[in-house]
Amino acid sequence: MSYRRGGRATRGRLSIGILSTLVLGLTLSGCSTYEDLFAKDDGPKGCPRVAVLADAATVTRFTPGPGRDLADVTYEGVIRDLKGECAYDVDRKTKEGTLSVKIAVEIEALRGPANRGDPAVFPYFISVVTPDQRVLNKKEFSVSVPFPDNRTRATIIDLPIDLVFPISKDLGAKSYEIFAGFQLTREEIEYNRNTRNR
Repeated sequence: MSYRRGGRATRGRLSIGILSTLVLGLTLSGCSTYEDLFAKDDGPKGCPRVAVLADAATVTRFTPGPGRDLADVTYEGVIRDLKGECAYDVDRKTKEGTLSVKIAVEIEALRGPANRGDPAVFPYFISVVTPDQRVLNKKEFSVSVPFPDNRTRATIIDLPIDLVFPISKDLGAKSYEIFAGFQLTREEIEYNRNTRNR
């Protein structure tokens, strides 16, 4: 499979691992081409499931040092939405081809009291897994969100990312799941869990 963003493609396969299954579910639409193609048989239908990992849906960045009060926050980020569509290029005879998924991450940034005008920088990831949570590929990206005119809140939709999957009669959209989230440190993950459980 391949990732493409901003006109450049990166191919590769990462080692197998396990992702958290606690997610906020989102679904892609726009699959009529594929569904029409397999409407008369039992071939695979639909688009891959897309979700944001709950533990990685938000991030809070603090000034360097031990302080973790509200006054120490430089900025916060929330993944508000995953926007996307899917399309198919499948041979009618062999029922083999590719499934292309275009996905864009919408991030809301909130400026904290400790911010001195610096933009918020958000590393995030897109990961592809099997239904049993086996990681097929993971790629990291980064987006910078400025706060013009001393604004305290800003929203950005990053450049769309193209994912291409192999498709066959026995290998369809349900063979893949797509996860997104902020790339966090262990401390940041624990902070999110503790904050959510308050």
